[in-house]
Amino acid sequence: MSDLYLDLRRRIPLVAEWTDVGDEEMERAQARLGLSDERLARLIPISAKTWVRWKRRGQIPTHYLPKVAPILGFEIVPMEPVEIAVATQTSVVTPDLRESLAELVELSRRQAEIAERSEAALGRIELAIRETDAAPRRVRRVAKNA
Repeated sequence: MSDLYLDLRRRIPLVAEWTDVGDEEMERAQARLGLSDERLARLIPISAKTWVRWKRRGQIPTHYLPKVAPILGFEIVPMEPVEIAVATQTSVVTPDLRESLAELVELSRRQAEIAERSEAALGRIELAIRETDAAPRRVRRVAKNA
């Protein structure tokens, strides 16, 4: 028996990373090259079906970007890291900021509460619709006056 196993309980982070390019931009780049979905997919190399899904989504998996960008004529410009100064003193937090933060926390709590109630209400509505659809229907005939 093998010691290898596949953990399907979580997504591998690299798989989940996508770079937004835009479906129209991808479409224009392909048209500029004059290539069909199949021919372009072969250059990457991926299946034509995968290329169509990427194009429809308007995104390219980040780990494919270095391969796809030159083919489509996109330029990858590396960004320099931006230094962020972090205040370590609590005296920087003014009473106004503290009050705003408290408001945001309260609004976030209310939003979660409303979402929970909305979800419960939606469940009740869906149940009522299913019950209504499953109930036998009675049709009453109305006599026509001639």
